[in-house]
Amino acid sequence: MVEPIGDSLRDTIRARLREGRLPVLGGSAWAGHAPGDHRCACCHRTIRANEIEYEPRDQPAVYAHIGCFTAWLAESRLMERRPIMEADGTRAEESRELEDSFER
Repeated sequence: MVEPIGDSLRDTIRARLREGRLPVLGGSAWAGHAPGDHRCACCHRTIRANEIEYEPRDQPAVYAHIGCFTAWLAESRLMERRPIMEADGTRAEESRELEDSFER
C-alpha cells in the first residue's frame, strides 16, 4: 500500500535539496521490484521486497519509494524555479546566475 506523502516529508526533502544532502533530480528513473535491502533516500525507511523502487537515472545507487520519488521530483523542479535566498533575505548569487542563463 502506498502511503500519502505529507507536508513534513516534502519539507524535509526541500531542506535536504537546499542543503545539498539530496541531489536535484533530472526527471527520468528506472523502476522495478526492490530486492528488500535498499533504503529510501527521502524517508530513510527500507524499501521492502514487495514494493516498487525508483532509481533516478542521473543518480545511480540512490533509491526511493514511488511516493517519495514523486515528491522529490516535484521539489527538484520547484527548486529550479525558486530563487535561493540568503539569511539576510537577498537572493543568492547562484540563483542570479541560473536566472541569467535562462534569459540568454
